[in-house]
Amino acid sequence: MDIRHIAKKSLGHLQTHPEKLKYIKEIFSGQIVPEFDPELEKAAREMLPGFRLNESQQEAFVKAFSCRNFS
Repeated sequence: MDIRHIAKKSLGHLQTHPEKLKYIKEIFSGQIVPEFDPELEKAAREMLPGFRLNESQQEAFVKAFSCRNFS
């Protein structure tokens, strides 16, 4: 699957929104670290039986769902 058009669009968006570019740089450099909400993690784990995900996908879903500051 070719996703170059998606990457180009995203990078173009960052060029015109310096505050978002700064935010992304801070995430990648480790200046902003994820904060996880235990209640959201619990809710995410309760949802897992409804999805057909392997173990790695399940953990990725739980982390993404329960992360407070990376939305």
